[in-house]
Amino acid sequence: DDALPYDTDTLKKRLGDEAAQSAAREYVDHLSKLPSLNAQEIEQDIKAYVETKGIKLGLLMNALRVAVTGKASGLAVYEYIELLG
Repeated sequence: DDALPYDTDTLKKRLGDEAAQSAAREYVDHLSKLPSLNAQEIEQDIKAYVETKGIKLGLLMNALRVAVTGKASGLAVYEYIELLG
């Protein structure tokens, strides 16, 4: 089985509400329009994005990390996104 193992408690905590799910979905759509995916540019983009959208940085970062890795902690989410492309 090649499925990514998700920590179910973390999944509920970080992606359990509609605001977190919506923020992650909308940012992934936005991310697909960026010209390049390097960690430094993604970090700057996420910070500008949350400011523009009026959402908390932690809400988006935690939702993205769980969506990408299935875990609550690890490398900065920007680095995971760069690695995965």
